[in-house]
Formats: sequence, C-alpha cells, structure tokens
Amino acid sequence: MNAPAVTRSEKTPFWSALFTDRRIAPALGLGFTSGIPFLLVYLNG
Repeated sequence: MNAPAVTRSEKTPFWSALFTDRRIAPALGLGFTSGIPFLLVYLNG
C-alpha cells in the first residue's frame, strides 16, 4: 500500500493569479458588466 503524496498548497496572491489563471478574466468581466447598469441608473437618478 502506497502512502499518500503530500503536496504543499501555497496560496497564490490575487495579482499573480489575475495574470496566470484563465478563470479570473471572465469573472472580472462579468462582474464589471453587471455593475454598469447600476452605475448608469445611480448617476442619472
């Protein structure tokens, strides 16, 4: 029976993950576009 491999899980900083993780860009894009209608209504109201 083999012993389980021990892996070190170091957290990557957000700014580093922003450029290396492919999932961050769509998440930021969707978050940005979902906030635009609120700002348009808030600024014009």
